[in-house]
Amino acid sequence: IHFMVYTAADIARIVAPKAQLPQPAAPVRHLLTDSRHLLSAADTLFFALPGPRRSGNDFIPDLYEKGVHNFITADAALAHTLSQANCIV
Repeated sequence: IHFMVYTAADIARIVAPKAQLPQPAAPVRHLLTDSRHLLSAADTLFFALPGPRRSGNDFIPDLYEKGVHNFITADAALAHTLSQANCIV
């Protein structure tokens, strides 16, 4: 089975032109909405979705420490604190 591999820059062009991309060629093979199900940090894109009790943004620092460097977030201020992460706002 062949899967399409996108880069952080490809996804930013599709989703939002406002992005901080220090690693635009970073591959994205996995999409993650629940931080408890992280499989492969190096090629994961985490969607920081709002929830009824917690925001996905709350999990970004921990995921960043685990090696995830691709995020979609509505929090532009948070994006600026992760200098090596690709943050699509």
